[in-house]
Amino acid sequence: MTGFLLTLDRLKRLKQQAALSIPHAKAGHRPEIVARFLGWRTYASLLHDLRSEGQFIEGFDISGAIDFSRQIGVDLDEEDLDELAERLQDEFGSEADYSRY
Repeated sequence: MTGFLLTLDRLKRLKQQAALSIPHAKAGHRPEIVARFLGWRTYASLLHDLRSEGQFIEGFDISGAIDFSRQIGVDLDEEDLDELAERLQDEFGSEADYSRY
């Protein structure tokens, strides 16, 4: 994984990718799962940090996302998250120039 820059502008596309990768999770649960997957404790804290500046995502917290999913009763496995990681990398990781964000 080479990483990618996440900004508020890109958040809508990120949510779309999450809906494709984990459609069996409720729409309200997906942002929280994604926040944990990206390394934040809550979606609110992710939004707070994105409002300050873009955040460079270098890796994913698969176990954190799976643990949270179990707590809320969502059947999520590593394959779902691997698919999401691939989608995010395809969507955001190919851009070489992050200076415009």
